[in-house]
Amino acid sequence: MSMQHDAELDDILQDGELKHVAELLRAGRMSEDPPLDDAFRSALRRQLMNRAWGMGGGTAPSWRKAFGPTGLAWAGAAVGVILIAAAVVFTALTNGSTGSLTRDVLVTSPMNDQSAVRLQQPILVNFNQPMDHTSTETAVQITPATTVAFSWSANTLSVQPTSGNLAPNTQYQVTIGPGARTASGEKLAAPKTITFVTQPPAPSPSP
Repeated sequence: MSMQHDAELDDILQDGELKHVAELLRAGRMSEDPPLDDAFRSALRRQLMNRAWGMGGGTAPSWRKAFGPTGLAWAGAAVGVILIAAAVVFTALTNGSTGSLTRDVLVTSPMNDQSAVRLQQPILVNFNQPMDHTSTETAVQITPATTVAFSWSANTLSVQPTSGNLAPNTQYQVTIGPGARTASGEKLAAPKTITFVTQPPAPSPSP
């Protein structure tokens, strides 16, 4: 009798000797002996597959690699990464379109925590993004109360006392309140206070 063609067995039988044995089993016809029963054929097939696996270093057929547990696990991980990336991009685009994807407004000053600030020095306030000038100027509060004029250079606000000079030996606190808005309409998350001390008055000339 002849054995049926076995595609899986062909796929893993890479050794020439094993292929030859398989071909003999297919082509061999032993008329004197009774036909091989199913159990014997299954056992023989199992032995051939085990030997082929042992000689091939346990290399699985390509279809088994792709659809085996390891292949499916890698495929699942790849799909998961793609879905997460897509969700992040979608969220960013959605938030950006509704105006909720914004930068925090940072307020700094080179004068903060300084002492002996020159009396002629204007108070400089730096922002990390363009601001709405009107709302920002309105939100400025100075202690002690001082009448000032405002001017802008890019994202830097300059606050200059209208008298020309700051008071000597005085601690100033300049607060930018939450009413200040960015050019896109975002408010400050919290007030920002800049504190500094001016230089002492010049000594009186000797008589």
